[in-house]
Amino acid sequence: MAAAESTAAAESVRRLQGPGRPAPFAVAFAADRELTNELQWVPCSLQPGQEYRLTAIVEGEEFTEDIGALVAFDMADPQAGGDGLRTSAKGTLPPYLYLRTGPHLHRTDRTFTVASPVHRIGFRAWHDRGPVTLRTLVIELAPTNPVDFFFSFDVDASNPYRPATGSAIDEFVWGKGADGEFGIRRICDVLEQHGIVGNFMVDFASCAAEGEARLAEIIDHLAGRGHEVHLHLHPQDLPYPTPRSIERDRLAKLSQSLLDVVPYDMARLMLDYTIAVYERFVQRRPRVFRSGGYRFSKDLVRAAGELGIEAFSNVRRDAVRDRSLRGGDPALSHEPFVWDNGLIEIPVDVGSPETITAEKYEHVYSRIIKQKRYERTFNLVMHSWSLLSRTDEADGSGGTGPDPETRLHEMCEHATKHGRASGYGDYLDRTQGGRRTVRTDAIQRRS
Repeated sequence: MAAAESTAAAESVRRLQGPGRPAPFAVAFAADRELTNELQWVPCSLQPGQEYRLTAIVEGEEFTEDIGALVAFDMADPQAGGDGLRTSAKGTLPPYLYLRTGPHLHRTDRTFTVASPVHRIGFRAWHDRGPVTLRTLVIELAPTNPVDFFFSFDVDASNPYRPATGSAIDEFVWGKGADGEFGIRRICDVLEQHGIVGNFMVDFASCAAEGEARLAEIIDHLAGRGHEVHLHLHPQDLPYPTPRSIERDRLAKLSQSLLDVVPYDMARLMLDYTIAVYERFVQRRPRVFRSGGYRFSKDLVRAAGELGIEAFSNVRRDAVRDRSLRGGDPALSHEPFVWDNGLIEIPVDVGSPETITAEKYEHVYSRIIKQKRYERTFNLVMHSWSLLSRTDEADGSGGTGPDPETRLHEMCEHATKHGRASGYGDYLDRTQGGRRTVRTDAIQRRS
């Protein structure tokens, strides 16, 4: 392999491995092994009652098929197996798990337990599915640090389920209706019953559409109850009743553009204007920003960093792909990372969780949190109108789904049981560097 190709391969492996941190709880390690049909053993010590995490990177050639390698566990009791492991019906193999394979590099990231002590593990190719090389494999104790839950609410004076019948702020921010209020006051009531600080991402476009006094009322209420107020923007809702300068007139025209398509100078102009409004009403610099519809781009990341924004919370599944790897790297969105201009990203794990049952929520939580290796965050996005009834025919829901206020209570109880719920600002203050750096070139533009 030429020197340039070797360097590129090493960089791809590094990106798949994740943050360049030591693994102090590693109990097994292997690297750069050409796999054959014979098991190659390395010593380890795995014990029942402990959860382990296996991370492996396997490289294949052009015609290598999937599941072309496996890891076998030499147990004191071969029939004991474990959670996350397979057992051979004919007893020809010790308990094992498959490794993902195919052309180029592929990553396997699994958690498992063993039901009997294990003193060595072995690797082998499987069923002649093509050449495979084990680039790295690490088994370590699964993390026991608490999960950081974030309850975030986009405070929008708009609702995609139905149009406002009167004041959009009264209806979708305060949640006023014939049956009472089900907006941000009610949300704060629920959070405070569980001792949880919420993250309220105020849309400084739609929430200012009915005048500055109404915007001030929203911010004063949220800050006065001890919750964090952060920056949110749907640029198409920016209010410009009487443009008085060239810059404002230009900004008014730009308000019809979305934040994932506007060029750098336009993105910076929008952010600069919105930051100025935030500072005037909140009396401090904004730290965290979320775009309307999670829309963002390389230019928006660059502009936000240069204007002093500390963190984004926009990335969802498949929003980022590392183009240096075949097929990309969807694992990029699992944990907080740093853009290449220093801006921190706190990815979104679940949107509108109040609409799913407790059983499905627990399943989603378990699946996602098992993929977190170092920073175990669980970031939830709801809205100021999330507690409103969705039984009206106009919203198309047909009255199905759980009661959203009950679900919010249940999610709060789940968070206090499994970790800690805090504000984004508090989290940023008590965590430090060492996160993976991601190129803004990896951002996938929405269609």
